[in-house]
Amino acid sequence: TLITQKLSKLNGSEGLKEKIAAAKKCSEEFSTKLKDNHAQLGIQGVTDENAKKAILEANAAGKDKGVEELEKLSGSLESLSKAAK
Repeated sequence: TLITQKLSKLNGSEGLKEKIAAAKKCSEEFSTKLKDNHAQLGIQGVTDENAKKAILEANAAGKDKGVEELEKLSGSLESLSKAAK
């Protein structure tokens, strides 16, 4: 993914290696979750409920289509950003 490519370029910074590895892992998990759910998310008639399960944090219907992984990725990138300052 684009995030993984960009993070690979930063990998030379000694103090950031652990945070970069965590961000890469979260990025891959999010991408995998979306790919695994492509049958429900990649169709023309995707339901609002399934789309919300993929990207909307405040969705009460569930987080089984990628929101949980997206939240982890966001937190990981935030942590990396703070460490890189």
